[in-house]
Amino acid sequence: VQAPDTLLTFQSLSASVQVMPLFKGRIELDDITLKEASVNTVQLIDGMQIQGKLGLLKLSSRGIDLSNETALINSVKLADTHILLNLNDTTETAQDSTASALNWRIMLDELEAENVSFGMRMPADTLYLSTYLKEAVINNVEARLGEQYYGLEKLLLQESSVTYDVGRAEPMKGIDPNHIVLRDIYVEVDSVMSSGQEMKAVIKDIRMAERSGLSITSLEGRFEMDSSQI
Repeated sequence: VQAPDTLLTFQSLSASVQVMPLFKGRIELDDITLKEASVNTVQLIDGMQIQGKLGLLKLSSRGIDLSNETALINSVKLADTHILLNLNDTTETAQDSTASALNWRIMLDELEAENVSFGMRMPADTLYLSTYLKEAVINNVEARLGEQYYGLEKLLLQESSVTYDVGRAEPMKGIDPNHIVLRDIYVEVDSVMSSGQEMKAVIKDIRMAERSGLSITSLEGRFEMDSSQI
């Protein structure tokens, strides 16, 4: 508790952890469930404030190996969650030249998100960015941090939106690069891979509409990029 505001509250938190693997440096979580949580960091973190509510977070992981730096997360479900990040633009972060390299390999079988939003506000730049996910599913994610490799087998977004605003002026008619609102976003992408300067993806379908009236009714194809071409 940080007067006069409460840093964190929640209705319930339950966890089921296997005990024996802990003695071998492994963490196996049958289930962690957090319900109806509220967070407000106030001025606890220099230069930023995190506010929001979390309706449901449910996670299971049957293989976090601390010595081998590997983590297998079987499932994550996030629902009815709305987070706002306020950045004050006053923080100067010192570079830590002694930080050790991250060599973790992280695998995620499935992530489900429902009714989730995230917003970021930078008052000094009068910038506001927000995204809303009505339904999102991600399957078979792999991240090899030491190799800067990231991949996923499938990404599906439905009925989502993105808002980007800079400045206090009213939006112009037509496309205004300072005021972009994308609605009714549908994205279905397979076989996404990013490694260094190389990126690949199979686009099954992308649909969306912009505030100006411009819309993408259907987009599909393959995307490939490296250091020399797209």
